[in-house]
Amino acid sequence: MIGIKVYPDTLHLYQNWDIDFFEIYIRPTDRDNKPLDLQSQLLVHEPIRDKVIGIHGGILHQNVNLMDESLAEHNQASIELTLEAAKYFYNCQYIVFHPGNIIFNKNCSFRYLIETVSQIKDTRFMLEFEPIFGYKNRYCFPLHRIEDWAALKAATNKELILDIGHALITAYAMNYNPTDYLKEFIRVINPRVIHVALKGLASEQDGYEDSHPHLYEGDYDLFNLTNELKDRILTIEVKDPDLLDLSLLKHVVKGSMSTREEFLKQNLIKTCNKNHS
Repeated sequence: MIGIKVYPDTLHLYQNWDIDFFEIYIRPTDRDNKPLDLQSQLLVHEPIRDKVIGIHGGILHQNVNLMDESLAEHNQASIELTLEAAKYFYNCQYIVFHPGNIIFNKNCSFRYLIETVSQIKDTRFMLEFEPIFGYKNRYCFPLHRIEDWAALKAATNKELILDIGHALITAYAMNYNPTDYLKEFIRVINPRVIHVALKGLASEQDGYEDSHPHLYEGDYDLFNLTNELKDRILTIEVKDPDLLDLSLLKHVVKGSMSTREEFLKQNLIKTCNKNHS
Protein backbone atom coordinates (compact mmCIF):
# COMPACT_ATOMS: atom_id res chain seq x y z
CA MET A 1 0.00 0.00 0.00
CA ILE A 2 1.21 3.51 -0.84
CA GLY A 3 -0.19 6.69 0.68
CA ILE A 4 0.87 10.16 1.76
CA LYS A 5 0.96 12.19 4.93
CA VAL A 6 -1.16 15.33 4.54
CA TYR A 7 -1.78 18.48 6.54
CA PRO A 8 -5.20 20.15 6.83
CA ASP A 9 -4.22 23.30 4.92
CA THR A 10 -2.93 21.36 1.89
CA LEU A 11 -5.36 18.44 1.89
CA HIS A 12 -7.26 19.84 -1.11
CA LEU A 13 -4.16 19.40 -3.27
CA TYR A 14 -4.00 15.64 -2.72
CA GLN A 15 -7.45 14.32 -1.87
CA ASN A 16 -8.07 13.14 -5.45
CA TRP A 17 -4.71 11.43 -5.94
CA ASP A 18 -4.70 7.78 -6.99
CA ILE A 19 -3.30 6.46 -3.71
CA ASP A 20 -4.34 3.78 -1.26
CA PHE A 21 -4.57 5.85 1.91
CA PHE A 22 -3.79 9.00 3.87
CA GLU A 23 -1.95 9.60 7.12
CA ILE A 24 -3.26 12.72 8.84
CA TYR A 25 -1.98 14.88 11.65
CA ILE A 26 -4.24 15.35 14.69
CA ARG A 27 -2.71 18.10 16.79
CA PRO A 28 -3.44 19.43 20.27
CA THR A 29 -2.42 22.97 19.23
CA ASP A 30 -1.94 24.99 16.05
CA ARG A 31 1.26 26.59 14.80
CA ASP A 32 0.83 29.42 17.30
CA ASN A 33 0.31 26.94 20.15
CA LYS A 34 -3.36 27.81 20.43
CA PRO A 35 -5.58 24.84 21.39
CA LEU A 36 -7.27 22.95 18.56
CA ASP A 37 -10.57 21.18 19.14
CA LEU A 38 -11.02 17.70 17.77
CA GLN A 39 -14.34 18.28 16.02
CA SER A 40 -12.97 20.96 13.70
CA GLN A 41 -10.06 18.70 12.77
CA LEU A 42 -12.39 15.82 12.00
CA LEU A 43 -14.56 18.00 9.77
CA VAL A 44 -11.56 19.11 7.71
CA HIS A 45 -10.73 15.48 6.96
CA GLU A 46 -14.30 14.33 6.34
CA PRO A 47 -13.82 14.15 2.51
CA ILE A 48 -11.13 11.46 2.98
CA ARG A 49 -12.62 9.82 6.05
CA ASP A 50 -12.74 6.32 4.57
CA LYS A 51 -9.13 6.50 3.29
CA VAL A 52 -7.48 7.62 6.52
CA ILE A 53 -5.57 4.65 7.93
CA GLY A 54 -2.87 6.55 9.85
CA ILE A 55 -2.99 9.27 12.51
CA HIS A 56 0.13 11.16 13.58
CA GLY A 57 0.00 12.58 17.09
CA GLY A 58 1.49 15.76 18.50
CA ILE A 59 5.24 16.39 18.51
CA LEU A 60 7.77 18.39 20.47
CA HIS A 61 6.65 21.68 18.93
CA GLN A 62 3.25 21.14 20.56
CA ASN A 63 4.76 20.38 23.98
CA VAL A 64 4.44 16.63 23.42
CA ASN A 65 7.50 14.66 24.50
CA LEU A 66 6.93 11.09 25.65
CA MET A 67 10.30 11.08 27.40
CA ASP A 68 9.63 14.17 29.53
CA GLU A 69 7.64 13.50 32.68
CA SER A 70 7.15 17.22 33.29
CA LEU A 71 4.95 17.23 30.17
CA ALA A 72 2.80 14.32 31.33
CA GLU A 73 -0.42 16.33 31.10
CA HIS A 74 0.30 17.46 27.53
CA ASN A 75 1.41 13.98 26.51
CA GLN A 76 -1.70 12.28 27.85
CA ALA A 77 -4.00 14.86 26.30
CA SER A 78 -2.41 14.35 22.86
CA ILE A 79 -2.59 10.56 23.16
CA GLU A 80 -6.26 10.69 24.16
CA LEU A 81 -6.96 13.09 21.27
CA THR A 82 -5.63 10.63 18.69
CA LEU A 83 -7.39 7.65 20.28
CA GLU A 84 -10.67 9.56 20.12
CA ALA A 85 -10.01 10.57 16.50
CA ALA A 86 -9.42 6.92 15.59
CA LYS A 87 -13.05 6.20 16.47
CA TYR A 88 -14.14 8.58 13.69
CA PHE A 89 -11.76 7.19 11.07
CA TYR A 90 -13.15 3.66 11.04
CA ASN A 91 -10.40 2.32 8.75
CA CYS A 92 -7.57 3.57 10.96
CA GLN A 93 -4.79 0.96 11.22
CA TYR A 94 -2.05 2.85 13.05
CA ILE A 95 -1.49 5.77 15.41
CA VAL A 96 2.05 7.08 15.42
CA PHE A 97 3.95 9.14 17.98
CA HIS A 98 7.57 10.13 18.21
CA PRO A 99 9.05 8.43 21.27
CA GLY A 100 10.30 11.84 22.35
CA ASN A 101 13.62 13.51 22.98
CA ILE A 102 16.19 14.00 25.68
CA ILE A 103 16.20 17.72 26.46
CA PHE A 104 18.15 19.70 28.98
CA ASN A 105 16.24 18.93 32.13
CA LYS A 106 16.26 16.11 34.65
CA ASN A 107 12.71 14.99 33.87
CA CYS A 108 13.52 12.97 30.73
CA SER A 109 13.97 9.22 30.94
CA PHE A 110 13.36 5.92 29.21
CA ARG A 111 11.58 4.81 32.37
CA TYR A 112 8.84 7.39 31.84
CA LEU A 113 8.59 6.62 28.11
CA ILE A 114 8.23 2.89 28.70
CA GLU A 115 5.75 3.31 31.56
CA THR A 116 3.61 5.71 29.53
CA VAL A 117 3.54 3.75 26.29
CA SER A 118 3.24 0.25 27.73
CA GLN A 119 -0.01 1.26 29.47
CA ILE A 120 -1.72 2.10 26.16
CA LYS A 121 -3.96 -0.83 25.27
CA ASP A 122 -4.79 0.12 21.69
CA THR A 123 -2.65 -2.15 19.50
CA ARG A 124 -2.69 0.45 16.72
CA PHE A 125 -0.43 2.72 18.78
CA MET A 126 3.13 2.70 17.38
CA LEU A 127 6.40 4.52 18.01
CA GLU A 128 8.39 6.09 15.19
CA PHE A 129 12.13 5.73 14.71
CA GLU A 130 13.63 8.95 16.06
CA PRO A 131 16.99 10.26 14.81
CA ILE A 132 19.92 10.70 17.17
CA PHE A 133 19.62 14.33 16.20
CA GLY A 134 17.86 16.00 13.35
CA TYR A 135 16.44 19.24 14.58
CA LYS A 136 17.95 22.71 14.67
CA ASN A 137 17.86 22.80 18.45
CA ARG A 138 19.56 19.37 18.42
CA TYR A 139 17.31 17.65 20.89
CA CYS A 140 18.58 14.10 21.15
CA PHE A 141 17.07 10.62 21.06
CA PRO A 142 20.08 8.49 22.00
CA LEU A 143 19.24 5.04 20.57
CA HIS A 144 21.09 4.04 17.44
CA ARG A 145 21.93 0.31 17.71
CA ILE A 146 19.27 -1.89 16.16
CA GLU A 147 19.35 -4.28 19.11
CA ASP A 148 18.47 -1.36 21.40
CA TRP A 149 15.49 -0.48 19.23
CA ALA A 150 14.43 -4.12 19.43
CA ALA A 151 14.70 -3.91 23.22
CA LEU A 152 12.53 -0.78 23.26
CA LYS A 153 9.95 -2.56 21.11
CA ALA A 154 9.88 -5.43 23.60
CA ALA A 155 9.79 -3.18 26.68
CA THR A 156 6.87 -1.07 25.42
CA ASN A 157 5.08 -3.94 23.67
CA LYS A 158 4.47 -1.58 20.76
CA GLU A 159 5.28 -1.88 17.07
CA LEU A 160 7.87 0.49 15.60
CA ILE A 161 7.49 2.60 12.48
CA LEU A 162 10.64 3.11 10.45
CA ASP A 163 11.18 6.67 9.23
CA ILE A 164 13.80 6.33 6.49
CA GLY A 165 14.91 9.95 6.74
CA HIS A 166 15.39 9.69 10.50
CA ALA A 167 17.34 6.46 10.08
CA LEU A 168 19.57 8.04 7.45
CA ILE A 169 20.43 10.88 9.82
CA THR A 170 21.40 8.29 12.42
CA ALA A 171 23.40 6.20 9.95
CA TYR A 172 25.41 9.14 8.68
CA ALA A 173 25.99 10.49 12.20
CA MET A 174 27.31 7.11 13.37
CA ASN A 175 29.23 6.39 10.15
CA TYR A 176 27.12 3.32 9.41
CA ASN A 177 26.57 2.13 5.86
CA PRO A 178 23.08 3.58 5.28
CA THR A 179 21.75 0.76 3.11
CA ASP A 180 23.07 -1.94 5.41
CA TYR A 181 21.61 -0.13 8.42
CA LEU A 182 18.17 0.25 6.85
CA LYS A 183 18.05 -3.34 5.61
CA GLU A 184 19.10 -4.71 8.99
CA PHE A 185 16.53 -2.59 10.82
CA ILE A 186 13.78 -3.86 8.53
CA ARG A 187 14.97 -7.45 8.90
CA VAL A 188 15.15 -7.36 12.70
CA ILE A 189 12.25 -5.05 13.58
CA ASN A 190 9.97 -5.99 10.64
CA PRO A 191 8.00 -2.71 10.63
CA ARG A 192 4.55 -2.96 9.07
CA VAL A 193 4.51 0.81 8.42
CA ILE A 194 7.39 2.81 6.89
CA HIS A 195 7.58 6.57 6.48
CA VAL A 196 9.28 7.13 3.14
CA ALA A 197 11.24 10.32 3.70
CA LEU A 198 14.75 11.56 3.05
CA LYS A 199 17.04 13.81 5.05
CA GLY A 200 18.35 17.14 3.79
CA LEU A 201 21.15 17.28 1.24
CA ALA A 202 24.71 17.75 2.41
CA SER A 203 24.65 21.22 0.82
CA GLU A 204 21.78 22.25 3.11
CA GLN A 205 23.33 23.64 6.29
CA ASP A 206 25.16 20.70 7.89
CA GLY A 207 23.44 17.95 5.92
CA TYR A 208 21.59 16.48 8.90
CA GLU A 209 18.36 18.43 8.57
CA ASP A 210 15.07 16.51 8.56
CA SER A 211 13.83 18.61 5.64
CA HIS A 212 11.81 16.02 3.66
CA PRO A 213 13.03 16.77 0.11
CA HIS A 214 11.46 15.13 -2.91
CA LEU A 215 12.19 11.42 -3.17
CA TYR A 216 13.87 12.05 -6.53
CA GLU A 217 16.04 14.88 -5.19
CA GLY A 218 17.29 13.58 -1.84
CA ASP A 219 20.76 12.15 -1.35
CA TYR A 220 19.67 8.51 -1.02
CA ASP A 221 18.51 6.14 -3.74
CA LEU A 222 15.39 4.28 -2.56
CA PHE A 223 15.89 1.68 -5.28
CA ASN A 224 18.46 0.18 -2.90
CA LEU A 225 15.48 -1.01 -0.83
CA THR A 226 13.20 -2.49 -3.49
CA ASN A 227 12.91 -5.92 -1.85
CA GLU A 228 12.60 -4.53 1.68
CA LEU A 229 9.75 -2.12 0.86
CA LYS A 230 7.48 -4.67 -0.77
CA ASP A 231 4.26 -5.71 1.00
CA ARG A 232 4.38 -2.91 3.58
CA ILE A 233 2.38 0.22 4.33
CA LEU A 234 4.44 3.02 2.76
CA THR A 235 3.65 6.61 3.70
CA ILE A 236 5.25 9.30 1.55
CA GLU A 237 6.46 12.09 3.83
CA VAL A 238 7.66 14.90 1.57
CA LYS A 239 7.38 18.62 2.26
CA ASP A 240 5.44 19.35 -0.96
CA PRO A 241 4.84 15.96 -2.62
CA ASP A 242 4.11 15.76 -6.33
CA LEU A 243 3.17 12.97 -8.71
CA LEU A 244 6.81 12.31 -9.53
CA ASP A 245 7.37 11.29 -5.89
CA LEU A 246 4.44 8.90 -6.13
CA SER A 247 5.62 7.51 -9.46
CA LEU A 248 9.14 6.91 -8.14
CA LEU A 249 7.91 4.97 -5.11
CA LYS A 250 5.62 2.84 -7.28
CA HIS A 251 8.59 1.95 -9.48
CA VAL A 252 10.70 1.16 -6.42
CA VAL A 253 8.11 -1.29 -5.11
CA LYS A 254 7.58 -2.88 -8.51
CA GLY A 255 11.32 -3.27 -9.01
CA SER A 256 10.82 -2.19 -12.61
CA MET A 257 14.01 -0.09 -12.54
CA SER A 258 17.30 -0.52 -10.74
CA THR A 259 18.37 3.02 -9.86
CA ARG A 260 16.97 6.50 -9.32
CA GLU A 261 19.19 7.70 -12.16
CA GLU A 262 17.39 5.33 -14.52
CA PHE A 263 14.03 6.57 -13.26
CA LEU A 264 15.01 10.21 -13.77
CA LYS A 265 16.24 9.58 -17.30
CA GLN A 266 12.88 8.10 -18.21
CA ASN A 267 11.14 11.06 -16.59
CA LEU A 268 13.53 13.73 -17.86
CA ILE A 269 10.89 15.78 -19.67
CA LYS A 270 8.59 15.84 -16.65
CA THR A 271 11.47 16.81 -14.37
CA CYS A 272 12.64 19.62 -16.65
CA ASN A 273 9.12 20.97 -16.96
CA LYS A 274 8.73 20.92 -13.18
CA ASN A 275 12.02 22.71 -12.59
CA HIS A 276 11.15 25.46 -15.05
CA SER A 277 7.54 25.99 -14.04
